[in-house]
Amino acid sequence: MEFVVKYAKPSGEVLESVQIGQTEDEVRHHLQEQGMLPISVRTRGIAIFRRKEREKSIKPDDFI
Repeated sequence: MEFVVKYAKPSGEVLESVQIGQTEDEVRHHLQEQGMLPISVRTRGIAIFRRKEREKSIKPDDFI
């Protein structure tokens, strides 16, 4: 699974990236092992699904 992750480096710099893992906990743990501080971890696939769902809306002419 892909996760959008926002995390802080030891220097205080805040970054956002896409990480791959089985669970949110696994991704958080991996970041912590590297000395990073996870701020947020969310599934990437959900946002993509919602965006595609909106793109498939029916036009009024098609409905009639």
